[in-house]
Amino acid sequence: MHPVLQMKNIRRLPPSIRDIVSKAAGKSRTSTDVATARRILDVHPSLSSSQRLAFLPVFFANLDPEKIPTSDDLDNPLRQPVTREDVLCALSSLDAVLNLTAPEDVGPSLWPRVWAWFDFVHVHRDLFIGIGVTGFPPEKIFYLNFIKFVDAFRCHSATRTVISTGPRFWACLVKGWMFLPEIDDPLRTTLLQTLADFFGGMIAHPEASSVEAMVQAAGSVEDLASLILLFVRTTINGPLLGTAIPVTYIHHILLFITSADGCPPRLVGHPSARLGPLIISLCLQDFPSELVSTLLFLCDRWQHDEQAPMVIENCITLLEHMILRLPANVLLSALIDRGLLRALALITLKCGSGTEARRVKLHYQIRSFLHQILPAGLAFYHVVSSFEKSYPALDEIVSQQDFKGSPLSGEWDDFCILAEDRAAVLDEYFSDDYVASKACDNSKCGSIKEADSMAGCCSGCQAFYYCSRECQIADWRAGHREYCDSHEHLLLTQHSANPKLTFKERSFIRMMLLQTYFKMQRSIYAQQVKILAALPADPPPLLFTLFDFCKLPPGVNVEVVGAEPPEVPDCIADIVDPFSDEWVDIASRAESGRGRADLHAVQLLNGLGPHVWIIPLRSGSAAIYEAVRRLADRVRNGEVEGETEILDAVDGILTEHEDVLEIY
Repeated sequence: MHPVLQMKNIRRLPPSIRDIVSKAAGKSRTSTDVATARRILDVHPSLSSSQRLAFLPVFFANLDPEKIPTSDDLDNPLRQPVTREDVLCALSSLDAVLNLTAPEDVGPSLWPRVWAWFDFVHVHRDLFIGIGVTGFPPEKIFYLNFIKFVDAFRCHSATRTVISTGPRFWACLVKGWMFLPEIDDPLRTTLLQTLADFFGGMIAHPEASSVEAMVQAAGSVEDLASLILLFVRTTINGPLLGTAIPVTYIHHILLFITSADGCPPRLVGHPSARLGPLIISLCLQDFPSELVSTLLFLCDRWQHDEQAPMVIENCITLLEHMILRLPANVLLSALIDRGLLRALALITLKCGSGTEARRVKLHYQIRSFLHQILPAGLAFYHVVSSFEKSYPALDEIVSQQDFKGSPLSGEWDDFCILAEDRAAVLDEYFSDDYVASKACDNSKCGSIKEADSMAGCCSGCQAFYYCSRECQIADWRAGHREYCDSHEHLLLTQHSANPKLTFKERSFIRMMLLQTYFKMQRSIYAQQVKILAALPADPPPLLFTLFDFCKLPPGVNVEVVGAEPPEVPDCIADIVDPFSDEWVDIASRAESGRGRADLHAVQLLNGLGPHVWIIPLRSGSAAIYEAVRRLADRVRNGEVEGETEILDAVDGILTEHEDVLEIY
C-alpha cells in the first residue's frame, strides 16, 4: 500500500478533529460519521495540504470493493439498511477523493477502488435515487469530478496501465462530455485534454462495445456526433490557440472518428470504404464544413506546431472520404462557402516548408481535388455560384509571387480557367438575353422552339417535350406508351438523381455541356470521321459521345453502338444496364432521328462513383450529320488522308453549317 494511504497519517491532523475523523474509518462507523469527516475537510479553515491529504486513508477505507452491494443485496429487503449505509459512506468518500489532490504515484493503489465504486454508482444511480437514498451529487458534478480525477493521473504511466478503458469507462467520459457547453476554463481545458488523450489511446484497440457504450451514454449516434462537433468547435475556437495542444486534440479526434466508425484510419479514402453511421450523422450535422474551418485553423498553426502538416493530411483524407461518397452538388457548395479553396491554396503555399515525404503526400491530395473533386463539382450550378463568391479570397493567395513558384501553380491555373469558364456559363444563364429552347420529341417532327412556346411534357415520365398536342399523341402511339414507365435513370430529369437536381441545376448542366461541345466540336467530329471510315458504310452505324466531367480537363469519348438490340458502349458498360427498356428506347429514338438527335451523354461525379445522364444533341437540320458521313466516305476511299487533312475538312463543314441550330 502506498504510504499516503496508511491510517497512521491521521496523526497529522489537529487533536480537535483527529478523533472525529478516526471514527469515520472505524468498524462501527456510520454514514453520518463519514459525512462529518467530509464536511470538516471542506470547511476547516486552517488545514495544510499535508493535513488535507491525511483524510485520504479514511475515505480510501470506505471505498472497500468488498462492500459493493451484490444483486442479491439490492433485491433483499432485509439487507437494504446495511446496503444503504455502505452506499452512503462510499458516496461521501468518493466525492471527497475525487476532489482531493493526491500524489501521482498513489494512482495505481487508488484507482481500482475509485473506479469500482464509481462504476457501481454510474450503473445504479437511478435505482438508489428511486428508493430514497440521498447524498448523490448532481449528475454534472458527479461526472465532471470523475474527469478531473482521471486527468490528474492520465500522464502517470503506472496509473495509466491500471485504468481500464472499457465500455463503461467511455460511457462515463461521454456523460461528462455532455456538459462541455456549460463549463468554463480551467475545467473546460481539463475536459478537452482528457478526452483527446483517451481518444488517442483508444485507437490502438478500437472496440465496438466501447463505441456502443458511448452511443448509449450520449443517447444516440446523432447525439454522439453532436458531441464530436462540439469538441472540434470548442478546440479550434478555445483559449489555447497560442499553444500546440489543440493540434493534438484534432489529431486524436480524427483518428477516433474513423476508428469508431468501423473503418481503420489506413483504409479511409479507399474505394471499398463506405461511410458508417457515425460519419453519416456527422455529415448531416455539417461536419465537413467544420473540417474546412479546422483546415484553416491548422494552416494558421503551421509554423508553430510540427504536427500541423500531419494533422492537415489526416483532415484532408477524411474530408475527401466524405466528399466522394456524398452528392457533390449538395456538399461542395457549402464547403467552398466555408473556405475550402482558400484552405487548399494556403496548404499549397505552405507545404514547401515541410519534409519531402509530407510535401509529396500533400501535393498528391491537393492534386486529387484539382483534377477530380473540384472539376467534378463545377458541373453543378450551386458549386459554381459558390466559386464566384469565394474567388476574390482565392485570388489573393494564388496571385502571390511565392505561390507562383509552387509545383502546383500551373495546375491551380488550369482549375481556375475551368472555373471561370463555368462562371461565364452561369452568367449567361442569368443574363437578360438567355432564352431556353426545347426540341419536340416526336421523331417525325423534331422542331426546336422557345421553351415557353412548347405545348408541354409527358405527364408520366416528364422526360419528353412536344411542340403540340398532336405531336404528343403521335409519339405515344408510335411507342412511347410502352416505354414511358421505364424512364427513371438515364435521361436528365428531376427524377433521375438522388437527391433530385433542381431545374436550375439541370439547365446549367445542359448549358455547360453545350459550351463544352462547341469548344471540342472539331475534335469530336474528327473522332467520328475516323471511326466511321473504319467501318462499312452500310448499315450506317449509330455513334455515342460521352463527355466525362469527372476530371480536368474534361474528356470526350466517341464509340459505336452495336446493332440490334442496341449494345451499350464500352465507356458506360459498367454504369448502364444494357437490357433496360430505357436504354433501348433512347437508342431507338437516336437511330430514327438520324442527325437531328445525336446520342450524347455526360458523366458526373455525384456520390458513390460516376453517374451517366444521356442528353441527346438536338439539331434543327441533319446537314452536319450528313456532311460528316460524306467526309468519312472520302477518308475510306483515300481521298482525304492524315489527321491534318481530316481536321481541315471538319473546319470546312463547321464553317459551312455554322447557322445550324443545336441545343441540348
